[in-house]
Amino acid sequence: MTENLYSYLQKVYSGYEPSSTIRMEINGLTLLLLYPIVLTVIDFTLMHGRGKRRLLSTFLYGLLLQLFLITLLLQIVWLTIADIYLTLIWFFLVGMSFSKGSEGRLIRYRNIAISLTLIIFFTILIASATWYQQLATAKYFDNMIIYKSGDIFRNPIKDENVRLVTSYLARIMTEQRISEFGSNVQVLSTHISSYTGRLVWISTIASTNVMAENYIKGFVIIDANDPTKEPIIVHKTFPIGEGLFLDRDIAFRSYMYKSAWYLYGVAYPLFENGKITYVQTRSVIGFDLVKRFAQPLKYDENLNIIEEDYYTQYYDESTLEDLITTWGDLRRGDGFDLLSGGFLWIIPPSRDRVEISEDVRYIVDPDTNEFVAMVMVNPVENPKTLAGLFKVYKDRIEFYDLRDFNLISGVTAGEVVTGRLPKPATGIYYATMPLLYPERIGEEVKLVWYVPIYWEGAEIVRLAGLGMVDAENIDNVVILMAGEGVKGAELVSMCRARFRSLVLGRSIEAINVTARVLDVINYVEAGETVVVLHIDSPDYEWCKVVRSNLKPEGWYLALTLKEGEEVVLTLKRVEDEWIVTALSRP
Repeated sequence: MTENLYSYLQKVYSGYEPSSTIRMEINGLTLLLLYPIVLTVIDFTLMHGRGKRRLLSTFLYGLLLQLFLITLLLQIVWLTIADIYLTLIWFFLVGMSFSKGSEGRLIRYRNIAISLTLIIFFTILIASATWYQQLATAKYFDNMIIYKSGDIFRNPIKDENVRLVTSYLARIMTEQRISEFGSNVQVLSTHISSYTGRLVWISTIASTNVMAENYIKGFVIIDANDPTKEPIIVHKTFPIGEGLFLDRDIAFRSYMYKSAWYLYGVAYPLFENGKITYVQTRSVIGFDLVKRFAQPLKYDENLNIIEEDYYTQYYDESTLEDLITTWGDLRRGDGFDLLSGGFLWIIPPSRDRVEISEDVRYIVDPDTNEFVAMVMVNPVENPKTLAGLFKVYKDRIEFYDLRDFNLISGVTAGEVVTGRLPKPATGIYYATMPLLYPERIGEEVKLVWYVPIYWEGAEIVRLAGLGMVDAENIDNVVILMAGEGVKGAELVSMCRARFRSLVLGRSIEAINVTARVLDVINYVEAGETVVVLHIDSPDYEWCKVVRSNLKPEGWYLALTLKEGEEVVLTLKRVEDEWIVTALSRP
């Protein structure tokens, strides 16, 4: 036990001298335990020889005070503030019960004075500890953040990596397909994870009587992009997981056999290289009351904890949200302020405070193909606009301050899409899980909200379509309902094409594009030669060249262009065509 405590303190107080920290804790504990003993001896000495009744009252008083302080110590360890006050009141009432007649009056008054003093003292102590804990938590998280500027992503996300399936739909799809596991089975959990490099939902299946069959019976894997894909059923048992009985519950087992010093959060299965493991995220609260991230535990099928460095979720979601909430609530300028919310008419509220507007969302980073958690924040009490964005990787946390860009939040994007949806004959349409991705339109990269549209009715839920909303201009919105046979990646591709066409069609100024020629087509229209260029730009794939729109040198170049040559084009949108108004070599 001593060895575990020493190791724990070394981890918690990283950067401090471990020996001095442990010495401080041991000295404080010793004083706390010696105090009631000393008080009992003093009372006994003062009251000795003044009657058995007074001696008995004093002795009981000392025992009660010892019991009170020991109870108080336990309550402080478990951070149950309500129990501290209950113990104080209990001590006060019991102390009063020993006061009878004139001989007990001194004890009664002394107990009253001590109780009131302790109540005031611990009120101040708890308030100070809470304030310190909040500031220390905000500073701890702030030290982890890498403040970034510029593009959030450099590349657009692939169609097949856009997340369209929610956990709710994934769970319903799982429940519709668990008959392969027989009767009396249930879905224990559904978590976002990875399978063969793709983002998927993995559901764990177990018996409805986990006391008799205390293991995972198998897994159902749902693609996070395309709900029309046939789920993958994995008939392989696993000895540990969420919701199992006693030590087969992964959090309980970690608490009992690994360490009771940690807090255990979300757990999820992970498929890698044909092997199944189960990951338990965790955090730790130090003696300074600051909750810190801790490395997850990874269990194999033999219940061994293995040392591997691959995780789809490294941090516990609730811990991440708690830290962001505390950090955002106390912001003022470049620092933190306990009165950031303002105080009466004396201190104005801070304009830098932010709060989480949506849940933590895991996506595939289009630049690195890593699994990254995205957390959006908005100004406090203003969920309509976007104030910033967190990108949470295994080894770093990045923050982008977006207050100067006037971007709408995901909440607003969902409302925009919902407001344009038709009313179905039965059931309801609703927008859910908006996600922010970059979209390259011409030479410009825009941030666009991808908003999946769901239909629900009669206990049936399905993906009904996809909406795209320009984060800077809500007039640029496209909604594409999923027709017969339209799948996940195809739905995304079609919606993106319409969105690009909408935005580009509204562009008034000419656009300069550098591209490679894939093909050149000539034909005659109304007695005039027309050249059509097929170039390697997805947004301007076909461009029309007419002699009247070009200078002589540009027209001659158009007539002599060959496949593979690189050109610089100035384009302008006319109705549904891209017209070349200038042409040259780079």
